[in-house]
Amino acid sequence: GRGPLPTPESPKLGFSELRTAAFAEAIRATGAELRIVLLVPQREHDGESSPRVWPGVTSVVENSPGWIDHVQSASEGADGIVSAGPFAPGRVAAAIAGNTPLWVDIPGDPLAELAALARAEGSQVDDSTIAAAHAACTAVLSRADAISVISGAQRFSALGQLGLMGRTLRSDTTPSVAVIPITANFGFNRTVARHDARSGSATIALAGAFNPWFNDRAVCQALDVALAARPGFRVAVTGGGISGFYEEGFKRFQRWAKRHPDRVVIHGWLPHAEMERVLKQADIGMTMDCGGPEPELGSRTRLLLFAELGLIPASTVVCELSRSWAEAEALIPLESDPEHAGRTLAGIDVKDAALVNRARNLIAGSIQSDPFNNWCKAPFRTGPGIANEGILAAEVEALKAELSRIHNSPTWTALSRLHTLSRGRFIRPRG
Repeated sequence: GRGPLPTPESPKLGFSELRTAAFAEAIRATGAELRIVLLVPQREHDGESSPRVWPGVTSVVENSPGWIDHVQSASEGADGIVSAGPFAPGRVAAAIAGNTPLWVDIPGDPLAELAALARAEGSQVDDSTIAAAHAACTAVLSRADAISVISGAQRFSALGQLGLMGRTLRSDTTPSVAVIPITANFGFNRTVARHDARSGSATIALAGAFNPWFNDRAVCQALDVALAARPGFRVAVTGGGISGFYEEGFKRFQRWAKRHPDRVVIHGWLPHAEMERVLKQADIGMTMDCGGPEPELGSRTRLLLFAELGLIPASTVVCELSRSWAEAEALIPLESDPEHAGRTLAGIDVKDAALVNRARNLIAGSIQSDPFNNWCKAPFRTGPGIANEGILAAEVEALKAELSRIHNSPTWTALSRLHTLSRGRFIRPRG
């Protein structure tokens, strides 16, 4: 999976790292012996932080010399391989698995995320990037013996993709596709008292990545409305752009924030413990989704973060998680229209403890999945499926050979001559 694993000193508390930690805990709970291999970007590599807390951890710097060989060496002799989190762990695991049973976690559709990036202003997605992503997805889906996804909607999407690859036509080639929702084992102390908001004042928090499916434009417009309606409102921001992936949305937000220098504070990416301190001073946690397939197929870790820290979650209702929370009256639904969303924010009762408690009660602290637990206890291979392209190519070659045989047969030759003579007899020449 992705590293480094979460610690109080970690400068990044991201979905990928939390997902890796959750899967590691779930595997250990089955009684299996576990080796952890963490893929760490060069800019974030810290060879000491993870092993100090998690014994048996190997950190591998992505794209460093021999990095894939290091991952393969760590997997030698394993009874099964599990990749956790998006998306490089799954690609590497599929490449090195050989004949070892492989469970691939695909929490969020990679092509849906790429589509969001391609549509975002200032993105640099070209045809070669799209082709590379498609090839990587195909390689993973071709090799996986079992798959976990983040939502029921994504499960149907994955089954459709597997069907187009011919893997769902026979029971022995169909991978198990299990829904494993996001968990929230953040390690926060719920007993620490939060601040008591004064009447008329409140802080709205934004947290996490300003990714291509986070609607920063609508958020800014909605906050303009809310700040104008309630002079006591403030905004606190933890998180920011994603270096090397997408930063334009955060830059736009920074330009907007300069219009409210006394009311908007951007803290940026903070260590785990510092982020907890900042967010516990807020009252409302806000997020708004862009349109497109990513919000429909994906999920939202930041909603769990807000609820865990005692904030009132306020969100557009698009993904499966936000829909279920809205049905349980565990969040404040925001319309996609920024004007309406801003008025909704301005009308929130920040002392609504019952709403916060309902949201907290919906948070899963650990992975609970019978398909995953059973697979970890007895990993197994699934057939690779029907190689459709190879079969079709072989059929075309056979048809070509048959046509050639018929064309060169004595009967075909005689009929061809008769046809030529008949055309010459009954078609009068011009002139």
